[in-house]
Amino acid sequence: MNDKSKISDNASLNELDNAFKIAKNISKIPLIKHIMPRIHNALSEFLESEPQFSKVKETPDNFNEIFSKLGWVAYESISLDVMATAVDLYAAKGKEVAENYLGRVIN
Repeated sequence: MNDKSKISDNASLNELDNAFKIAKNISKIPLIKHIMPRIHNALSEFLESEPQFSKVKETPDNFNEIFSKLGWVAYESISLDVMATAVDLYAAKGKEVAENYLGRVIN
């Protein structure tokens, strides 16, 4: 899969990625916790969602990188959990097990 067609390059995802970077930088300001506790708490809650955001951003590209050669392509009706499980199965148990899984849950 070429870099120009990656789902993670979507403008909306890049905006969220930048928002996480900005939130991290603001949260590092030493006195923010004491001067503006509400902002600090909001930033902390926002930053807690970064692992989920990373999964949303990276999983479809990982799926496509592995499975597009086999005829499978990530699209909105395939859940993120199905894609992630298929990628994990491919890594742990191989192509056949992962494709059987996809065939069972998608078809």
